[in-house]
Amino acid sequence: MEISYIHFYVENSTRERNYFIEKMGFQPVENSTHYFQNSEILVNNGIIFVLSSPNSSSDSVGKYLKKHSSGVKDIAIRVKSIDSFLQSAVKNGAEVLQPLQSIQINGQFLRQARIKGWGDLYHTLIESNTKHFWSFPAAKMPEFSIIDHVVLNVCKGELEPAVCFYKKILGLRSQQNFTIQTSRSGLLSQALVDKTGQFQFNINQPSSDNSQIQEFINHNRGAGIQHIALKTNNLIKTVTQLRHNGLPFLDVPTDYYRHLQERYRKHNFSGLSHQEWQAIEKQGILIDFHLDLPESLLMQIFTHPIFAEPTFFLELIERRQQMQGFGEGNFQALFEAMEAAQMQRNQDFALG
Repeated sequence: MEISYIHFYVENSTRERNYFIEKMGFQPVENSTHYFQNSEILVNNGIIFVLSSPNSSSDSVGKYLKKHSSGVKDIAIRVKSIDSFLQSAVKNGAEVLQPLQSIQINGQFLRQARIKGWGDLYHTLIESNTKHFWSFPAAKMPEFSIIDHVVLNVCKGELEPAVCFYKKILGLRSQQNFTIQTSRSGLLSQALVDKTGQFQFNINQPSSDNSQIQEFINHNRGAGIQHIALKTNNLIKTVTQLRHNGLPFLDVPTDYYRHLQERYRKHNFSGLSHQEWQAIEKQGILIDFHLDLPESLLMQIFTHPIFAEPTFFLELIERRQQMQGFGEGNFQALFEAMEAAQMQRNQDFALG
């Protein structure tokens, strides 16, 4: 099981298309205009984003945006046998929104169905003999390989029900649990994964009313996808290019690198060269490692929210030596960085 594409519902698909092209290095492969909506299809080395915006408030996209902010509506999932997968999902309580059907895209046949996800999220299930349905132009920098994971924010008290829901309908299992707390706010989180390890789906809930997870819920008017992680094989090079393109990233907490280097010296870590250390700190990248596998590195960085409201953002990630999971130190640092950005937004709003 793996992600086929991500479908965004946005206020202006042309504007967001230009953002992904100019800032992120995506390339357009198809666009369509109908009476009710406009849609754009973008790719970057196999990652597919679909952007749809309404031409009518009575359209499904328009209705969605009356209720929610711009963001992810559908996480499409490629499965090996859609018949058995759909049968199991329905048996475990999945609501079918679109029955199984055969369709043709660019001369390629596929079978698909759609089920309801958590909240107003959809999951289109796809079975196909080919991995991609569109012809891909030559890749440009920055280049991403796959979608590493997706993160869903749910309302307070909904974490366990949402986890049980996805374990039942998608057959996921728990990988890690997190409790993150600062002097100001916090969150609870569970990382889920399918049996192949290819589909990683994390769920957060706020543990305080002033948490940035609660801020997301307030602005999105309900649960929704908080961020998507794009995997790259050279995060330092990728971030350098994206900063050159004008893409802003969250600032790292002030003492992060001092504490990090103290920890690494304590464990005699030698997995990074002096030049890499300098570049990582200059670019504001978070890193973590396992004590028993010091060459395995998790490297992450996070953008500011990319739409008008402080909701959806992107993560860039590199995993060295098959590093799995999510480092708790990085998770804490991300939460603190997001909290600082949230406090700055509140201060800017107060100043008018």
